Amino acid sequence: MKRERRMRKRLLCGDRDALRALIERYYEPVLCYAARRLLDDDLGAEIAQETFARFLENLPEYRSEQAFEGYLFAIARHLIADHFRRKGPDLPGDEALACLPGAGSPSGDIERGERSERVRRLLGTLPDVQREAIVLRYYENKKLTEIARLTGANLSTVKSRIRQGLRRMQKALQEEGDP
Repeated sequence: MKRERRMRKRLLCGDRDALRALIERYYEPVLCYAARRLLDDDLGAEIAQETFARFLENLPEYRSEQAFEGYLFAIARHLIADHFRRKGPDLPGDEALACLPGAGSPSGDIERGERSERVRRLLGTLPDVQREAIVLRYYENKKLTEIARLTGANLSTVKSRIRQGLRRMQKALQEEGDP
């Protein structure tokens, strides 16, 4: 936490190197999280940019006991929730979820690409709370306790959301004839 305190002081003083370091470290994870949750790369980029703008606006109130990553993800999560309240979730398009593993893979493995596309499509059909938990667990590699902290849900709820979401996706894959 000492590092966050020092970084906060530098940011409050307008230190451009500190801002650059913050963005280099956290922008990509926030961007991928937002794009996966929203199923839209461009909208994910807008949310990521707004997340950093809000972070800087609220920096004087930031409590240095909280890690930057958790604070940034909380801001992004609230912005995404606001988006869904205003518009409602969209189903994924062809270019959706481009930062998921296997999307745009240079290996050219057609079968894996087709399966990856099905998984992305099915992920988009899940309720937002299940999709969020799965994205955080399997694509952001967050621990269950960290997901609970980031989402404000208790640990058993997080486990249940992941289990239910995976079951729904597995059932849909089986119905499509893919074991």
